[in-house]
Amino acid sequence: VVLLGADGTLALDGQVMDETAFAAAVADRVKADSAGTFRFKADGKAEATRVVAVMETLRQAGVEKLRLLTLPEAR
Repeated sequence: VVLLGADGTLALDGQVMDETAFAAAVADRVKADSAGTFRFKADGKAEATRVVAVMETLRQAGVEKLRLLTLPEAR
C-alpha cells in the first residue's frame, strides 16, 4: 500500500521514505511481480498536485495496475 500524508509524507507498506527511495522500491516490486496491483491511499488534505506526482512516479517505475483507496465522508 502506498500512503501519502497530508504533509506530503510518502510511505510504502508503512515504511516512510523519500521520493528517490520510493521510486527504487516500487521499481524493485514491479520487477519481482509485474502483474501485481498497487494500492494508493492519499490523505484527503494532501495537495492534488502531489497525488498526481506520486501517480506519475508509480507509472514511471512500471506500475500498470493501480487501485485508489477512498474513505466515505463522515456524517
